[in-house]
Amino acid sequence: MKQYFEIKSPHFRHAAFRALDKSLITIEVYGTQQDVQALKNWLPEVTDLAVKDRIAFTLAELKLKWWATKRRYPPYIYSFIILKNLCFITYN
Repeated sequence: MKQYFEIKSPHFRHAAFRALDKSLITIEVYGTQQDVQALKNWLPEVTDLAVKDRIAFTLAELKLKWWATKRRYPPYIYSFIILKNLCFITYN
């Protein structure tokens, strides 16, 4: 991912972001606590705002997913909770 920040080619940057996005989607579905900790450790080092936003979204998505799972909410309620709370993502 270091190359993403160093190379100015728009095509490479777009491809790198798409690869990161697809990886984070996989983490959102199958992520563990170890993945969350790794993302939290990496977040302060990220300088690109788009990447930082995408990582923060993944962390919020996992947090809400686990919260809803503990309470056994059906999927449509979980989707509503995510949409309602999207604007409250912060970088902690």
